[in-house]
Amino acid sequence: MASSFPSSKYVWKIENFSSLKSDRLYSDVLFTAFDLKWKLSIDPKGTHVTYTSNKGRITLNGTHLVIFLSCEEAAGSWYTHCNFAIIDQQDRAQTRNYDGEGECGTYGCRAMLLAELLDPKKGFVMCDTCFIKVEILSAINIIKSITEKAPPAKEEQPRPLETDPVP
Repeated sequence: MASSFPSSKYVWKIENFSSLKSDRLYSDVLFTAFDLKWKLSIDPKGTHVTYTSNKGRITLNGTHLVIFLSCEEAAGSWYTHCNFAIIDQQDRAQTRNYDGEGECGTYGCRAMLLAELLDPKKGFVMCDTCFIKVEILSAINIIKSITEKAPPAKEEQPRPLETDPVP
């Protein structure tokens, strides 16, 4: 059942962006939306993943920033509809918005080329700081049947959404 709470927004300020060394960076703050605790993460050096979309098989070789959303406290899976934005600090009209929906924890939103994100002529990283905004528009609890046969345990790579706007 879809939650009837109003949408929730969170802005993640990422400082010292150029000196980030980890493959995955997590937001320090858990933010609340729909009475649940959520967290964002990114791969600041680019994501290495292959996935199948409606455009065929796509491989990302560390060329794109991918934004991930996960629910941190609730049991079960959550299907969410959200909007991600990478804020242009020089010209808000150039802020990049990405609509996303899917099961949290198994997808990310392929946002933009790292070369564009880090381009000093653009305003996405200024004073070595980047701002990423998420607005969770809806969250639906996915109830899985107990009679479903559990798939074999394997480590699943997060996959970008099929609806992402990057060619």
